[in-house]
Amino acid sequence: MTSSSLRLAYWRLICVLAAATAACGGPDRTPPVDLGPTPFDLGPPGCTSSAGCADAVHCTTDTCEVATGVCRHIPTPALCGTGQSCDPINDCVAGAACAGDPDCADTNACTTNERCDPAARVCVYQPLDGDGDGDPPRVCGGTDCDDSNASVYLGAAEACNGRDDDCDGTVDEGATAACGTREACVSGTCECVSGTTRCAGQCADLTSDPLNCGACGVYSGASCTSGVGACARTGTQVCTASALTCSVVAGSPSTELCNGLDDDCDGTVDDGLVGCVPPRCAPRVSGDTRWAQYPMPGTSGHAFSYQVTGAPGAETVIDCVTGLEWQRAVDAGTYTQAGAVAYCDGLTLAGYTDWRLPSRIELVTLVDYAVAYPGPTISVTAFPGTPGEVFWSASSAVAGSPSLGWYVAFNYGYANGSVVTDGHRARCVR
Repeated sequence: MTSSSLRLAYWRLICVLAAATAACGGPDRTPPVDLGPTPFDLGPPGCTSSAGCADAVHCTTDTCEVATGVCRHIPTPALCGTGQSCDPINDCVAGAACAGDPDCADTNACTTNERCDPAARVCVYQPLDGDGDGDPPRVCGGTDCDDSNASVYLGAAEACNGRDDDCDGTVDEGATAACGTREACVSGTCECVSGTTRCAGQCADLTSDPLNCGACGVYSGASCTSGVGACARTGTQVCTASALTCSVVAGSPSTELCNGLDDDCDGTVDDGLVGCVPPRCAPRVSGDTRWAQYPMPGTSGHAFSYQVTGAPGAETVIDCVTGLEWQRAVDAGTYTQAGAVAYCDGLTLAGYTDWRLPSRIELVTLVDYAVAYPGPTISVTAFPGTPGEVFWSASSAVAGSPSLGWYVAFNYGYANGSVVTDGHRARCVR
């Protein structure tokens, strides 16, 4: 038996038992008594397509809510002939004779927009549908359990709101699917599941969330260094057991040599070596541009080779490949390109006053392309504390474009142009 014929038989049986046509929407179309859900309303029939929802009521549009497997039968008056109205139970029905709209007024709350069809001279009407969702309320033979809310009807998606959205008699069943990640529907509200905390509207696992590590808003991903001296290794911060840790472990120390490096990774260079005078690679003479003829440091056959010189707090680093001597510790400030030039021109360090802002090519020689983002893409042994940020060069970005200057980004390790008034870091050279 189809869903429509089952519903029709049910209502007719009730009318026979009640023996009162007025209680069942008889000729005077008084409203029927609310007898609760009909067999048609009790659970979805498990449809998979609209074809499986066809019924014997010709004036309803039969559709399948595939997501829930529920058939819907929407009254469609246009499917009836002239002078007829669509009754979702009795199909197309002819109205009473009329001379004008006043003749069609009745006391049936289940009909609306009663009027006189001027051509057929019979009364026609629309089924009651208070929320306009196409489904009359149950008291009028439909399946809508809340005719005041268009989002509530048989087959609707269940939301987490403490309401029976799909009119199946159960509140919020399966509504957790409507909540967010790590949320569950509890008493009509999406709540964070056990072991998570709400941070900026999202439920986060503080033991491992990269954006909320140990507490809301504590980010991982910044560059970090494990170990000192020759053991220093650069990685990124990760969230482990609610704490930020470095993704890499320090290297293994080796025997201290007289070479200007901290081989045994105790924070002191050439310690315990009496009379040690480390070999010194000579810096280039100021203004000498022959470095352009040298191979690029860090390439095959030309490994990075640095020598740290000077007293603590005033160290410099000599690049033994290019001969350039660099400021080891950078200033914490940021500068415009002109400000960076002035800063280096006025710098006195390790007894020297001929410092300058490096050219683009000179600055690129420091980039270690084996280091991944977020850097810093530089030797942290030779240049500890270098941030993975943008550093100015003294080079113009584009000929004829004084508003642009070249920089080197030590987070990705590339060179690019920037407006000369932007604020970036500076490292001086001689």
